[in-house]
Amino acid sequence: MSPESVNDGTDVTGNEGELTSHFMSDWGAEPVYTNYEVSVTNPENKSIGLGKYTVYLVSGRTIQGSNFSTRKRYSDFEWLRSSLVLQFPGVFIPPIPRKKKVGRFEKEFIECRRRGLEEFLRRVFNRDYLANSDLVRTWLNRGESGMESLKREEANRPLFDIVTQYFNSFDNVLIDIQSNSSNRRLNNRFSVPNVDVSVISQFSQYLESQFSILEQLCEYLSTISSTGNKGFNALRELSPLLSSLVSNEQQYISTNSSLYNVNLSSRLDLSPVFQHLISILSVSPQKNYDILQSSLTRELNDTECILEAVQTLEKLQGLLINPSQKIDDNNEDNSNVSESLASIRSTNTTLSASSTLGSVVSSAAKGIVNGFSLFSSKSRESSFSSDGNLSKLDRYKEDQSALRTLLAAGRVVLVIHEMPHFFSGKIQIFNNIIIEFVKKQMNIAYSESEFWNKIYGKLQTLPQYNSINTHDNNINSYNNNNNNDYSTQNNQWANQSYNY
Repeated sequence: MSPESVNDGTDVTGNEGELTSHFMSDWGAEPVYTNYEVSVTNPENKSIGLGKYTVYLVSGRTIQGSNFSTRKRYSDFEWLRSSLVLQFPGVFIPPIPRKKKVGRFEKEFIECRRRGLEEFLRRVFNRDYLANSDLVRTWLNRGESGMESLKREEANRPLFDIVTQYFNSFDNVLIDIQSNSSNRRLNNRFSVPNVDVSVISQFSQYLESQFSILEQLCEYLSTISSTGNKGFNALRELSPLLSSLVSNEQQYISTNSSLYNVNLSSRLDLSPVFQHLISILSVSPQKNYDILQSSLTRELNDTECILEAVQTLEKLQGLLINPSQKIDDNNEDNSNVSESLASIRSTNTTLSASSTLGSVVSSAAKGIVNGFSLFSSKSRESSFSSDGNLSKLDRYKEDQSALRTLLAAGRVVLVIHEMPHFFSGKIQIFNNIIIEFVKKQMNIAYSESEFWNKIYGKLQTLPQYNSINTHDNNINSYNNNNNNDYSTQNNQWANQSYNY
């Protein structure tokens, strides 16, 4: 099996050139479930001819205690994920950071991508069936020079191995839950329980609807967060400008002889007030809405990936020959085989075109016909039955049988394993985030309230407040000799420490 279309530059997570900020925050991240160590560190830019790319050090310790340390580039992660999508149909495969054409060697982007790639591997390790797969274990130990040979090995990997790996990974799920008995499995290694296919169709429709809602939520939360940042940056400019406003006015009054005999009160200087306010708001310039944005952006990407798992099953269905078509067992060069292949490709094209979320489906899912090497008999060493002496037509039949088994198993795993885990995980993370969000909003609101209460208390002690509060139309009667003293008092009234 080979994800041929990985080279087209398409990314699972959608729009190329778009960099989301969710990988820069840990809010909404999946917790660590198992005992392992994995890190992506030490990004290093390299050049080949006119081309340039970044490599990362991938190191750690597996669940079994084996150490690994190799250099990987982004395309290696991309290939790994696409291969996992092919080998585990119906299974959620975590997302990787989005591609970007411009600015991909900027320090901020490289750090963002590094954290995203590390999160991807952590989530792979959280899933034993992925972490223990031959593909992942081999990938972790192949350096830059060994990646091409690994890709060739996986391209020639027989379907029999893929199906066997799938059943080994989900053995407890694929036991016939209807009969609640393992006897059937003993007699037939690849038997699977039946599931209601309509459940999958309904789930797909739900995901498309949920994806649209999440997309809008993330867009609005992004606007709120960016507006909060802009407002905070604008607030920082108020203090020096307010100070200049007061000092400029005082300087003019003190040097203008025509105002010597006019009783004037000094303008209140709010610059120290806003300096203290900035220290309070600097805890979260976005008023904590970035927490919601981070969490829901992750959920958006995960919804994209679980929808991809569903649509990969649809692609598998499209690969299967129409049962009404006849195959002549006596004709080695059977034309129906070629017609079937053309029909399969046509069906797959129709499925891709009919998808309402075309940008959601990864390159692996879109190119799944090329990914499954159904007819590459010259490079095949075995088939579903692991018999190396089969004819081309027999291999074709065995591959069809393998695909049907893989499709049936994928449907069961999706319904029994993936769907419940997806819902429970997302709901729990979201509820935890909401609790933290409310706590932080409460704390910042309390700090602001206490701050303004103290400011108001100070205002009540000033002559300006008493003058306004009693609706006295006469400006405070201070003679010119006291103007400078009061100006000093006015400028220092808010210069106190407010610790929150």
